[in-house]
Amino acid sequence: MIHNKKNKSIIIAEENINNFGTLYKKYWLEMMRKKIGLLGEQTEDESLINDLLIWMKQNKADYTNTFCSLMKEDIKKEKLFQNPTFIEWYKRWSIRVIKNKKLSELSLNLMRANNPLVIPRNYKVEESLNAATNNGNLKPLHDLLRYLKNPYKKQPGISNYQKAPDSSAKVYKTFCMT
Repeated sequence: MIHNKKNKSIIIAEENINNFGTLYKKYWLEMMRKKIGLLGEQTEDESLINDLLIWMKQNKADYTNTFCSLMKEDIKKEKLFQNPTFIEWYKRWSIRVIKNKKLSELSLNLMRANNPLVIPRNYKVEESLNAATNNGNLKPLHDLLRYLKNPYKKQPGISNYQKAPDSSAKVYKTFCMT
């Protein structure tokens, strides 16, 4: 399938496998730069991204909501983002955004195009399915689907579908099975 000569096929396959890590990192960095509104490439980008992810993990910050919060002008008013480590990161990020040499509106538009405001959170899917199955109530399912149809668009009533589950809530894990 790769080449009509077996030995050549093995060489090509090994080269692709050996390059996977490099390619993965390249595309991951591209994706993450878009999520935080960085245009172009700077040497500090990877550490800036990793530091945000480390902060998120240490502070149990919701992944989706953190990226959405970065698009807000009043982010510093939220208690979670008054953390000294985040404030320092935010300063570094702001300086990096200025290096874009483009209007900050372009960075904001890039973030808006790459950070959904709502995702199909497992607990909301479960709530919708339970309402439909146990009570014959399809409204929660229809509402969820309506928001998911345009996940990058602000919509009335969307905030209920943006909330991360309570820390005491049952954790849902999904697995793909073949």
